[in-house]
Amino acid sequence: MKQFIPAWYDPKNWWNSTTQPFYIKRKVTEFDDMISLISMHQKNNSKFNTIILNYHPMLRLFLHRHGLYEMSYWSLFDDIQGVEQMSPQAVDYRDLGWPEETEFIYTPFQVIAITSETTYSKLYFSQEGYLFEMETYKGKLLQVKYLFDDRGFISSIEKFQSSGLPSYKEYLDIHGHTIMIQNLITQKVEISHDFYSQFEKIEYSSIEEIINEKLSQYYLKHIEHNDKVIVAADQHHNDMINEVFDLKNLCFSVFTQRNRTLDESILQSISQAQYCIVDTLENEQHIKNFIKNHDEVHHFSLMRITPFDAQTLPNVSSQLYETNIGVWIDSLNEEKLKELVNLLIQYSVERENIRLHLLTRKDVADIPEWLSYKIENANEQLNKDGEQLSLEVRDILETEIEEIEYIKLVFVPFEEHLMKEISQLRLIIDLGKEPDLYLQISSISVGIPQINRLKTDYVDHKLNGLIINDMSELITAMDFYLLNLKNWNYSLAHAIKLSEKFSSSKIITQLNHLIEGENDGT
Repeated sequence: MKQFIPAWYDPKNWWNSTTQPFYIKRKVTEFDDMISLISMHQKNNSKFNTIILNYHPMLRLFLHRHGLYEMSYWSLFDDIQGVEQMSPQAVDYRDLGWPEETEFIYTPFQVIAITSETTYSKLYFSQEGYLFEMETYKGKLLQVKYLFDDRGFISSIEKFQSSGLPSYKEYLDIHGHTIMIQNLITQKVEISHDFYSQFEKIEYSSIEEIINEKLSQYYLKHIEHNDKVIVAADQHHNDMINEVFDLKNLCFSVFTQRNRTLDESILQSISQAQYCIVDTLENEQHIKNFIKNHDEVHHFSLMRITPFDAQTLPNVSSQLYETNIGVWIDSLNEEKLKELVNLLIQYSVERENIRLHLLTRKDVADIPEWLSYKIENANEQLNKDGEQLSLEVRDILETEIEEIEYIKLVFVPFEEHLMKEISQLRLIIDLGKEPDLYLQISSISVGIPQINRLKTDYVDHKLNGLIINDMSELITAMDFYLLNLKNWNYSLAHAIKLSEKFSSSKIITQLNHLIEGENDGT
């Protein structure tokens, strides 16, 4: 059986809860290779289990958000807190035993409970509407923070010093008993007397030491000798997993959005395992170069597979009057982006009904001023040039002609935003050093051609896309698909074939071939 170990971690303290209030906009998507691979196995009824190492009191809601609620998992902190896999149950904040004189104030972001002239509490809710955190104040000083489990109980209590800095944190069981206390200054953890029997020691130097102990116990009791363990490559847990698990059964998954840089330490930890899967050509080359320069790395199997599966999804671009062209801008430096934008604006001037959608995962605050200014000026000029109605027609219509957004920035921070946008596009342009992987798979799914500079497994030249050498070939490449319906239809037909090639079942077969061997079945 496969065991998946994801890295759904807090960037500051990896073992800590990642839940945030609903009004805080996430800048980094939750969706990753592990969510995708687990979803594929669930979709194909392949038997697997997931091991959750970090403290995640809102885990059930996280899984539900990504369609994984029914999956089998073992949560290390659930094990510590003695909680079984129960259904979520929202806590009603009105039932928390407030003093009679409590006054509730409702804001768009939180509920504030005023309990006296000097004390009050702030209540925070998740995007699903569950109460997940409550802070109590005296004057302006934070006193206590309560974290709630999505199954309806207080999971931990964090207490603060008079200076406002965190002092210690108590982890509770479902009945409200303190299991262990973490000193948030020294990071040492003390086990409560009533729970000595559940731990090997009564004091630990850190939470990581407890995680290591509990994971080792789980491994000895529940992991079969032939279980294959697929691990999200992450510097926070790689060494621990190498220490606990049998290296010949380990497969690390390198994912660009998580593994922004592959430094010496993470490459060293990955190479201790038997297998590794990577998502991009660049990452594959990094690891190959490392192996080549390290003679001590033996019996290491590397395979590049897409962590995302292609599906057949609708595309409505042929039903639209305008021709929407998607342009991925995140992978271009300023010089290349300026050159590309100027070229595309000129293309819009020379051809009718072209609309340019500049796609980005970045936040609006991270967009350079020159680009916003360029877009504004281009739209103003294109609207001025496009005014063809006479004053008499305007008088008949008795209305002003609505301004057209010929070129616009489209923010697609999360996968659902990208899929919604891409369903209206006629063509995708991604001229980065290496095309965005999720964008390429999405383009196959909706059947639209792609223009890239680097040849990958996801574009067959002159079929579902074109590979160009430099920017000077872009106009001809765009005309190839926009002026000739036959070429566009060929692209659609070929994309349907590629959807089968990169389907979830085929990806699982590839993975099984790597970690189980050719004759071991899928």
